[in-house]
Parts: sequence; C-alpha cells; structure tokens
Amino acid sequence: MLLYGQNMTIFGSSNWTTASATSQAEHNYFTTKNAIFQWFANQFDRMWNNDRAEETEPFVPLGPDEPSYRAPVNGSINSSSSAATLSWYGGPWAHNYDIYFGTNSSTQPKIASNVNLGPSASSKTLQTFTVSNLSPGTTYYWRVVSKTMAGLSASGDVWSFTTSGGVTGNLPSGWSHRDIGAVGEAGSASYGNGVFSVTGAGEDIWGTADALHYAYQSLTGDGHIIARVASVANVAAWTKAGVMIRGSLSANAAMAIMLVSPSKGTALQYRTSTGASAASIAGPVKTAPYWVKIVRSGNTITGSVSANGSTWTTVGTVTLNLGSTVQIGLAVSSHDSARLATATFDNVSR
Repeated sequence: MLLYGQNMTIFGSSNWTTASATSQAEHNYFTTKNAIFQWFANQFDRMWNNDRAEETEPFVPLGPDEPSYRAPVNGSINSSSSAATLSWYGGPWAHNYDIYFGTNSSTQPKIASNVNLGPSASSKTLQTFTVSNLSPGTTYYWRVVSKTMAGLSASGDVWSFTTSGGVTGNLPSGWSHRDIGAVGEAGSASYGNGVFSVTGAGEDIWGTADALHYAYQSLTGDGHIIARVASVANVAAWTKAGVMIRGSLSANAAMAIMLVSPSKGTALQYRTSTGASAASIAGPVKTAPYWVKIVRSGNTITGSVSANGSTWTTVGTVTLNLGSTVQIGLAVSSHDSARLATATFDNVSR
C-alpha cells in the first residue's frame, strides 16, 4: 500500500500458513523512506500502465503439487476391518484437501471438503485423514484433491485397499470368500465332504475390471492350485468357474484364471497389470467335470488342464505384474449380474 500524502510504504506478506511458523513467517513493513516509496510507486505505475510492455499475460498463481499417497498401500489388505488412516505427501503449496472415498472403483463420493491440513514442511511431513465405520472384507477406493488458498487444485490417482475380516463361513481354516467388483447379486461359498461350492454373479471376469465371487487363500512366493471343476451351472455360455490367482482383491487387479465354461470350452484368461485389459488363450473345448491348474513361478503364470488329474496339457504361460503376496483360489462369475451361478470343486490342492 502507498500513502502518497505521507510518502509512506506499507508492505506485508503472508504464506497463508501457521502464524510465525519458523520456515514461513509473515512480514509487515511500514516505512517513510523515500527510496522505497519511489521504488514501489514505479513498480505500481509500470504494471498498471504497462508502459514497458513487459506484462503481456495476466498473472496466474501456481497450482499445488499432486498429492503423493503413502498408505494404505494400493491394493493392500488393511489390518483393521473397521477403520483406516489415509496418508499422503501434500507438498509445499497445498493447504486444503477434498477427500473422496467409497466402494465404487469408477466414482467415489466426496466425504470431506476443504480439510485444512496445511502444506508439508518436508518430505517426511504427511497429511492424514481417518475413515471409520468400514465393513469387513470390503474393497474401498479413495482419492485426494489438493487445493491452494487461491483455489487451484490437483487431483491424485484412485487407490484402493480391502478391509480385513472377510466372511469365512464353513470353509477350511485359512480360506476366506468374498464378492469382487460390481456383482449385482451377493455370492457365497461353502465346504463339506471335500467339495467346495462357490456361487457368484457378475457380468464377467474380463475387460479392465472383474465381477465374481472368490474363495481364496494368501500365497507368498511361488506355488500352485489344482482343482477339478465338478459342475458349472449353465446360466450363460460364458459362465466361468476355475482356479485363479490375483495380485489383490481389487476388481481391476492383475490376475489369471484357468477356467471351464458351460459351452465355450476352457481358457486361460489374464490381466497383466492393474487396470489393463484382459486377454485370453483358448484351451480344449471341454465341459465340467474337468481338471484345471494354475502354477506361479515368480511373475510367470502357467495354466493347464487335464481330463484325469495326472496327464496335463499346458494352455498358456503369461507374465503378470504381481507382488510377493497374492490371493489364490476358486472363482465363479455367472456372466449375468442379475443371476447367480453355482460351481462345485473337488480334489482341491495347493
């Protein structure tokens, strides 16, 4: 501010942060020194009148950095079944944050707006926001939008995590089961007399995201799963039942399934990385009962089929982008979100 009658300059600055913070202090300067007054007057006149043709573009404030997420790790299984703390690095310029959170991978509702968590003073200064009243065994998707005090924004990516405590029913120890993706109708799984029964709806195991019911165990490192698909309900030509490996329980996770269908035969179908489009390798045109097998060696996945469980035919070998720990088990998708399909599996071994 210039007070021409008093030849006074009043200059103030603020970084819109905590008052008198050691790294970002406010400054207020009152002076009647003529040199300073004249300098500010010259700057004001030049910019107002643009007499040097230097200001050719309107002033545009800089936006914030995109938030850099830290936890929960994308695609992870959260240790709690009822709450989770989201954390991210906001950078030096963001002050307010919008939090989007929900169970839909495509769109998440805004659950908090303009949460003033301030900027990050260093790379170790993180912003956090706790979400509670979560359901066990459920995949949640979250996104943060950072905003400056000038209202400019930058959106982070969508990350997901799954709460612990999925329903186990009467499955053997170490097994869990749950719906994955937008299934339409809730599925189920049970076990008795050496037979797994898995019931699932869902449009498909295909595209960039799956919809199915999954009975599964965790696998760290190399391993395999073998099962005989004893029966598959003929809900649709592409109703799918088979052994599966998934990088996570997210609908768009990297995965491979060695499947049997009612009328399309067998196939090794897979998604090489999170969110990628699925692909397929056709196997023999067989129906249940038929044996299927998935073998993991590092990130190399081999799918095989057999008529008797002893002589195997390799359908295909693919490379997936997987972490050290994956979920491996039995999958069913009816290929119709309005109808359930049941498949039974026996001779299941790991």
